[in-house]
Amino acid sequence: FLFGSLLAKCTTLRQIGIGVEVYNMNLINHISIAAAMACRHINEKVPSLVAELQNLPDGFNVTCEFARTGNQQSGVRQALEWAEQGFLGIVGPASSIVAGPLSIVAAASGPTPVPVVSYWADSPLLKDKGQYPNFARTIPSSDLPAYATVRVMRELGWTHFAFIYSAARSEWFQALAEAAAQDGVSLVTAQKYELQESDEDTYHSILAAATAVAHTGVRIIIEAVD
Repeated sequence: FLFGSLLAKCTTLRQIGIGVEVYNMNLINHISIAAAMACRHINEKVPSLVAELQNLPDGFNVTCEFARTGNQQSGVRQALEWAEQGFLGIVGPASSIVAGPLSIVAAASGPTPVPVVSYWADSPLLKDKGQYPNFARTIPSSDLPAYATVRVMRELGWTHFAFIYSAARSEWFQALAEAAAQDGVSLVTAQKYELQESDEDTYHSILAAATAVAHTGVRIIIEAVD
């Protein structure tokens, strides 16, 4: 719907393509559904969420194409394809490690730079507008919630905790570890798991991380997933 608000200002364009990148079509299908609904609202000029859509010119049409991009290679490959096709923008990806290189490619490919708007990529590194000039996101950088998480733990009297995170959340882990050290909260262990191509392999990686945490006896566990 963010793109809907921007498209509502269009007066000359008629045919527009928008790419939507998700990690797993089944795991986070609510994102795909929301994007499909947004495209339908734009094409049918439904003003319930974005009132300005009813001012779009006659014949205006948005084509939304969905792609599963779970790693850097597939994300960059898809961004190149969409940029060459003249797509107006890309929604996603979910992962910060994919969003960085994808946005660089989208800015340098095609007839004009393609803007990238992510719904989950929260790495603090992506704030660098010099390196990622066409990147935006709808959530705050991970250093802010990391600081807030530690403050909540302090308020609740928690002095020790364990952390489980996916490889794509490494920046989140670093921000949390720094905030915890500054506030005197002890990080007993941090266990990283890998998001694999198959759900079964991902499950075993998560299980190994959880088992390692369980062996420490820590009762407060913070998890960051992607």
